[in-house]
Amino acid sequence: MELHEEPLWNSLNEAADRLAYFKAELNMLHPFREGNGRTIRIFLHAYAMSRGIEWSYETLESEKYLHAMNAVYTIVPLTQTIQVV
Repeated sequence: MELHEEPLWNSLNEAADRLAYFKAELNMLHPFREGNGRTIRIFLHAYAMSRGIEWSYETLESEKYLHAMNAVYTIVPLTQTIQVV
């Protein structure tokens, strides 16, 4: 599915699930030598805001986030960490 075809999110849980999905997919691409994480976080923030969702990396608990990113092939920890407030 193309990003512009992404259906509207019906809940904050769905938003967290989709943001986690995009984070994991983009992280696996790892397109840059440096700055992948920062670039992905900026993109996710802008994308969430474009859909009316306030989400910021700064609200994440760093220990949980690092654990979830280490387990990126299992999307559940990342979804739980990205929960939108």
